[in-house]
Amino acid sequence: MPLLETLIEPQNVAGLWAVIGATSAASITLLGIFFNNLYENARRRKEREHTLVREAYFGGVEYLTYCQNKIQSILRNGSLIAEDHDREYSEKFYKLFMIASPKVIDIYSKLSIQYNDQLFSLGKEALLLQECIGQVALHKQGIDMALEAMKIANQNMDEYNDKNKNVPELWELHTEQYNNAVLDFEKNSEQRDAAHKKELLLRIKLLESGMKAFAESSQPTHAALSCMREELDRSLSRREFKRIQNNINLMQERMTQAYNAFIQELEAKIATMEQAA
Repeated sequence: MPLLETLIEPQNVAGLWAVIGATSAASITLLGIFFNNLYENARRRKEREHTLVREAYFGGVEYLTYCQNKIQSILRNGSLIAEDHDREYSEKFYKLFMIASPKVIDIYSKLSIQYNDQLFSLGKEALLLQECIGQVALHKQGIDMALEAMKIANQNMDEYNDKNKNVPELWELHTEQYNNAVLDFEKNSEQRDAAHKKELLLRIKLLESGMKAFAESSQPTHAALSCMREELDRSLSRREFKRIQNNINLMQERMTQAYNAFIQELEAKIATMEQAA
């Protein structure tokens, strides 16, 4: 029987269509699996990228917080203290360059330069303050030593009087020791007061420089945060942004008021010292 006649027999036609149907269904299933895998791979890759971006940006926020806390630490302690986790936050900053968009990198680069300049400038002022504090402590030690010398000289003169010693040279020695101790006391007291006044003036200058640094870095810091929110699909409406900005301005205003009140206290101390001089 010819092949064509065999194929067109009813039972064979039905079998052929069954084979074609099964093949088509299998092909459609395979295509569905293929495209589903493509979609899932793309989705997982996008989620992985989004997670990396989110973690990098969270690290960027921690870096900004670290810089602001560093400035507050200088104002509070009057010194630039090296901390164990300085390197950790530096790494968080440089990780942004591997993940962040050019826009975010540009903002952070400029902001980092600004913070570094501020910390360097405040660090120099804090160093001068620490030197002055050291001078105050040194003169205070001189005062304590002079008081001790005066006490010993007094004891020697009392002992001399009690025993009715008739040794003029010894009495002159005790008197000279006492007078020298008094001179040392007066000299160190005067130098301590002058150094303490200078210390208060340097503290005031440091506080004023710190408040200026906060004011200058406030706007670019908020711009960096806003930019990262947009890239994380967390952009704010104008109303929401204004509300957050008002809260930030309120916190900064309260901080400025606290620093100004502290500056007024220091100025009052200086005025009291000048009146007593």
